[in-house]
Amino acid sequence: MDRLRPSVESLVRGIEQGRCGLEPDVVHEFIWAMFDLNEGEKHRTAMAALLVLDGNLHMWERDASSALRSYQAIDQMVPSADSMLRIAGVFAVVHDYPKVIEALNIAMEREQRGGALTDELRQDYQIKIRRFETLAEENR
Repeated sequence: MDRLRPSVESLVRGIEQGRCGLEPDVVHEFIWAMFDLNEGEKHRTAMAALLVLDGNLHMWERDASSALRSYQAIDQMVPSADSMLRIAGVFAVVHDYPKVIEALNIAMEREQRGGALTDELRQDYQIKIRRFETLAEENR
């Protein structure tokens, strides 16, 4: 997926700026048709990259519910800290702070299992979790 990320990001920017001539709805329809044909099983990383595009476009369109659907599909196909951070981002946008905290904890656990959780990264996660705990308390 990392090799596809620059292309996906470029396409999203092109759509956002109206340069590529594609309507977001056409892109969403195409991506989910590919997902259905693929049954989410073959070419998981390629499908995940397309779903990142789909989710990012939905976020640009301020459609958090549809973005969450895309990001959760990614997380089911290729569970990772990155996919969980995208999910946390959607929950942050809609101010569902307890779910942000849950997603950040899952992402941190995945980083740890993958051997990528440095002390600095753990500290960063803990700072973010504390911030969202504070926001959750303030919004009760």
